Amino acid sequence: MAVGLNGGYNQSVLDLGRSKGTEYVDGFAGGVQFQFMSRKMLGFETGVFFNQLGWIERNDTTNLVQGKINTQVIELPLYSHLAFGKGKIRLLLDAGPYFRFIVNQSVEGTIQAGTDFENKAPENSTSYGLSFKGGLGYRSNSFIVQIRGNYHLGLTNFYIPTAATDISVERSFGGSVSVLIPFGNNFIDE
Repeated sequence: MAVGLNGGYNQSVLDLGRSKGTEYVDGFAGGVQFQFMSRKMLGFETGVFFNQLGWIERNDTTNLVQGKINTQVIELPLYSHLAFGKGKIRLLLDAGPYFRFIVNQSVEGTIQAGTDFENKAPENSTSYGLSFKGGLGYRSNSFIVQIRGNYHLGLTNFYIPTAATDISVERSFGGSVSVLIPFGNNFIDE
């Protein structure tokens, strides 16, 4: 078992099934991470994370920037954790579901008529999806450092779209660094 802190950077967007009208925005992600290894190479990870998400909207006809949506969420992921390799350095692959709960949302600028959402509020205060991570980990008996890239694919129809054929799906990608303190059995192969 191991417990520690995770921090990183992400870019997020709300995808409407077409690229016009929205752009990625930068954000911070971080929180407390828990890891349990049932075998030397197999385990699971979870945690409680604060995440800054959002997107920039442009007018569909003039392509001018209209506003920026900022959303702060609490994220609860559950990953299957695979660690490949022997010794202290391992290749890491993680995948699993996540749940997000909106704690705050604000608008910079004005989302005017002609944009996809026109000041519509979220349909749900919660969202869910799948997340994938990959990277490298360094393990010793006293600490674990993990550097990973990640991709989140939302599965929630997060907003009520203007057209019945549109699906609003949140997406984000980025990178993170984790520092964990192990306790219990040794993590190093004999």
